[in-house]
Amino acid sequence: MGLLALAACSGDNPPAATITPPNVPAPEVEPEVPLITAAPDLGLIPLPSVQQVREASPAGRPDPFQPLPGLPGDGTAPDADGAIDPSSGLTLTGVMLVGQQRRALVQSPSGSAVLCIGADGRCTADDLPVLPETWSVLGIDVQRGCLQLAQDREPREEICLS
Repeated sequence: MGLLALAACSGDNPPAATITPPNVPAPEVEPEVPLITAAPDLGLIPLPSVQQVREASPAGRPDPFQPLPGLPGDGTAPDADGAIDPSSGLTLTGVMLVGQQRRALVQSPSGSAVLCIGADGRCTADDLPVLPETWSVLGIDVQRGCLQLAQDREPREEICLS
């Protein structure tokens, strides 16, 4: 036996090796699925095209900073009775509750502002003062839509939305 092994190694050319691949199954070919061309009717309404949206809407307002028609101060609707305090120059435009803090939305000759209850009417220390130094906000009644100001600690007449 040892002689046979030696004889196999002693030749000029090594014996040719044959490698047999392991049994690998051929990949399965999936049958072709026909494409569905029509979606089932789900009762949905298709969205309009970009062109349809552009045609349905004008290209903006002539002046985006102009008041919307029908709001107080635009000349087409009467201003709210009592919403203007002539001595402070403020017009009350709204009230709201933010968390537990009551706020009043006002318009002044210099622009819009938000007031909170306190000596200077500012809601946070970062806000710029809106009221003159001698003015303060005594109260904001969110339910009734009213703002109570004071000048030199003297209460002024309430400004209320109508």
